[in-house]
Amino acid sequence: MERGSGISPELKALMAFCKAYLNDKHRVMLPAGIHWAKFIQLAQKHRVLFPVHQIVQRSGLVLPPEVDAEIRKINKALTVKALKHTSHIIAISKILEEQHIPHLFIKGPVAAQQIYNDPFAKHSRDIDVVVDPSQIHPALKTLQKKGYQLIGGFDQFSPKQQQAFLSFQNQLVLVHTREKVQVEIHWRLFSNRYLFPLSFQETLVGAEQIRIGPKEVNGLSGKYLLFYLCTHGAKHHWSQLYLLTEVVRLLRSMAFNWKETLAKAMELGVERPLVQALLLAEICFQEETPPAVKEYAARDKTICKLVDLAYKAILGQIEVPVDHGARNYLKALAYRLWLRKDLRYKVGYWQPVSVNDFRLVKLPESLFFLYAWLRPFFWCWRYFIKSPGHA
Repeated sequence: MERGSGISPELKALMAFCKAYLNDKHRVMLPAGIHWAKFIQLAQKHRVLFPVHQIVQRSGLVLPPEVDAEIRKINKALTVKALKHTSHIIAISKILEEQHIPHLFIKGPVAAQQIYNDPFAKHSRDIDVVVDPSQIHPALKTLQKKGYQLIGGFDQFSPKQQQAFLSFQNQLVLVHTREKVQVEIHWRLFSNRYLFPLSFQETLVGAEQIRIGPKEVNGLSGKYLLFYLCTHGAKHHWSQLYLLTEVVRLLRSMAFNWKETLAKAMELGVERPLVQALLLAEICFQEETPPAVKEYAARDKTICKLVDLAYKAILGQIEVPVDHGARNYLKALAYRLWLRKDLRYKVGYWQPVSVNDFRLVKLPESLFFLYAWLRPFFWCWRYFIKSPGHA
C-alpha cells in the first residue's frame, strides 16, 4: 500500500497538528481545502483536540472565528471533566488506602501525567483503577459506601454467575451518584487474560509514583506502560490517533534499550503490538524505528498485515469491525487472533459462558452447567435471529 495516498485534507491537518505537538513546534503547515466542521468532528473522533488547541495557542494560528470558538468550547468542557476525574482519583486512592487495598491507575489523568507531564493533556471518558482479583469484592463494597453505584447487574448475579463473570471479564463499572463520574474497576488489564499476561503483583512491584495534585498515586512503570499502550492500541486497530501519539510521546520521554525491551515483550508475548506501534509511528510521525525492531518485523510476516490494517483504520479507509453482527464479530476476532502467536491466547477468546446469556435465561445454581451447553444456541440466536448484539 502506498503511504500517504487517499488521505483527506482534514486528516492531513490533524496529523500535522499532532506532529507539531509531539515535536514541541510552534508552527504548523496546513493543507488547502480543509472543511472545518469535518475537521472538528474528526479531531473529536481521534480524541486529539487538546494538541490541536495547544498548537493553535502557541502558533497564533488564525482559524475561522466559529471554528476557534468551537475548539475552545469543547476543550474547556473536556478540561473541566479531567479536573473532576483528578479529584475523584485522589478520593478513590484515599478510600482504598484506608481499607489497605493495593491499587494502581491506568489511562486518564495519571497516564497523561506520565506521558505528557500534564494530567489534562489526555481526554478520558472514565477513571480506570486496577486491584488484585482477590480484592475486587472488598473494593466494590468500599466504593459503594462512598457513593459509587455499581451498574450492569453484577450485584444481581448468583454466586456462580459472579464467579464466571470475574473469570472471563476484566472490569466492572460504577458511577458516582451525585457527580456522575464513571469508574471502571479492573482486576486484570484485558478480558483475555493472555493478551498481556501481567499479574497485578507484577504491575505493583514496578509501579511508578505519579503526583496528581497533592497526592502520589500508583501508575504503570515506563516499560509496562509502553507495553500496555501498544497492546491497548493494537486491540482497537489504532483507529484513533491519540493512541499512537501517546506511544510516540512516551518513546521520546524515556530511553529504551531496544534489545532488552523487545526481549521482555517477547517474554510476555506482546511483541507484535509493540512492533506494530513502532512501525506505525514511523509511517505517521516519522519516528525512526529501532534496528532491533526492524529485524523482528522482517522475520514475522504477520506484522505487515497488522500494520496495513491499522493504517487503513487510521485513514478511515476501512471500518473498524466491532462485535455487532456475525460477520463483524468474526472479522474483529480474526484480527485479534493475529496479535499473539500462542494457542492459549487464541483459545482465551472462547468463553463457555457470557454475561448476556445470564440476562437472556435465568437458570438456578443447580443448573448453571447448562449455560456452557446452551451457549452455541444463544450465540446463533443473538447473531442470526435477533437484532445484532454482543456475544
